[in-house]
Amino acid sequence: MSPVYHELEDTRHLVWLADAARDASPPGQRAVIMATEDIPSVYVGAAPEITRHLATKLAESLRVARPPERARLLETIQAQLSGDGSPTTTARRLYRHRNTVLNHLRRFEQLTGLDLSRPADVATAVLSLRALHRLAPEEL
Repeated sequence: MSPVYHELEDTRHLVWLADAARDASPPGQRAVIMATEDIPSVYVGAAPEITRHLATKLAESLRVARPPERARLLETIQAQLSGDGSPTTTARRLYRHRNTVLNHLRRFEQLTGLDLSRPADVATAVLSLRALHRLAPEEL
């Protein structure tokens, strides 16, 4: 969905934004996404080759963890990155102890090689998670 506009010359740009938002929605799901409000999803939707690369790399790095641990790590990192970045807040949201969240974050960093204190690595983690959720397991 593009933002509301009033000038005809804005049409081309805003149709492009609406197309990007449409492509940001995972296949088979219906969701309303504002292109200007969810840039990571728009990026992942617009760059299929990069999306596949990021998802595959994340899936491969987490493959050494057993499925239950992998699920917990993904749930924790998703909550951490979609929240305010505070492990305490993440722990409250997930009904877990703060130290458990910290352990999950450390394990995620260890397996992926990403350092969640570095903004570039946080951006990579956000995009990788969006990419992983976008692709079906058989595509990885």
